[in-house]
Amino acid sequence: MAELKAKRPGTFKQQKFPTYQALYHLNLAFQIIAQEIERLNEHKAVPPETLRLYRATAEELRSAMNHRLTEILRDREMKDCAHYGEEVRSLQEKLES
Repeated sequence: MAELKAKRPGTFKQQKFPTYQALYHLNLAFQIIAQEIERLNEHKAVPPETLRLYRATAEELRSAMNHRLTEILRDREMKDCAHYGEEVRSLQEKLES
């Protein structure tokens, strides 16, 4: 049986998992930041208004990064879906003939 190989360059393919992984780790880091801000609030070390500002600033940055990265990944996934859908149809046609 012949070995099937993808016909597209693997550059982004190799970067896709690390991009998802980095997004996960960024969100985890932002979650830790939020928890540490709460801990500062419990100890009354910083005025609550200042902590709310820091928390909102961190959440704004998290949201902006998530928005942009998921937009990039969504576009890539749509291209991959179309590519592999075409490949599946082509292979099915070959099997049926």
